[in-house]
Amino acid sequence: MRILTGSTLAFLFLVAPFGTTPAASSPSAFDAPRPLIESEGVSLRASETTRGMFPVAGFDFRNASWLMEHDAVRSSEDLPILSDDGKVLTRLTTIQGLEVVLGYFFGDDGLFEGGAYFFELGSGNTRQQLAAYRMVRVSLLRNFGDPLRTRLIWSDETYKGDADNWLKALRLGHVAVEAFWRVDGTIIRHKLSSAGQDGFLHALNYAHAGRLAADSAAD
Repeated sequence: MRILTGSTLAFLFLVAPFGTTPAASSPSAFDAPRPLIESEGVSLRASETTRGMFPVAGFDFRNASWLMEHDAVRSSEDLPILSDDGKVLTRLTTIQGLEVVLGYFFGDDGLFEGGAYFFELGSGNTRQQLAAYRMVRVSLLRNFGDPLRTRLIWSDETYKGDADNWLKALRLGHVAVEAFWRVDGTIIRHKLSSAGQDGFLHALNYAHAGRLAADSAAD
């Protein structure tokens, strides 16, 4: 299993947090790289239900509800624990054969954010990484419809005006792709970004919408 480095954890848990100011919706801009992602990806049977990824009745993330206390979340599933410092709990599981790190984040009032993070597809195995990204995106669209908003986050605009090279821009780390959904009291974010020689970092995470609204009002 790949070691969770500081830079990886920063991407999974800290980069572009939910509380940041949202960018303008740009679904038409997102459509351009999508055919490239679909054509390069090998089939991972996106038509199958992706069990464990989406909220179910009575729960917000996995078998937990927002503001649930730490000990109750810890005992909610019998999965291997990778780390637990009382504020961040991480576990390991699999979804459709993909190894996934689950993160649970706690504040003074209990659980406020959780996420499922895909990265165990082998160093540089970009075709399967893109296929996994597409599998999750198709599942999100089938379960929740079109995103609330999508955005391309450019750190280097060399290829911004050249849609034919946006996949290259993704590989080089020039751009990250994000899409957002709101499901009842939960905000869902789906993100793809470069991991350099390791290919891509792919994250799906969730946050308590009520807490985000309170944080925004306090800013």
